[in-house]
Amino acid sequence: MMELEKDVINAIENGQMIQAMKLLRESKKVNLKEAKIIVNTYVREKNIQPPPSEMPGRAGLIGLLLVLAITGYLAFGLGAG
Repeated sequence: MMELEKDVINAIENGQMIQAMKLLRESKKVNLKEAKIIVNTYVREKNIQPPPSEMPGRAGLIGLLLVLAITGYLAFGLGAG
């Protein structure tokens, strides 16, 4: 694996994955796809837990459930009265 600079490692360990990718792109002159692969590989190898905001799908699922709950309430709650 590529040797990472201290600022890139600190950003990853602080949950700042996007910042880590930006720093990596600047320092190693890699493209976005390569930077993402390198950061994700480091996270996986070091067993670092991603911050909740970086977990895929969680916010979308909560939003969908909220919309369904509100729609159900409006359709059945107000229509029953």
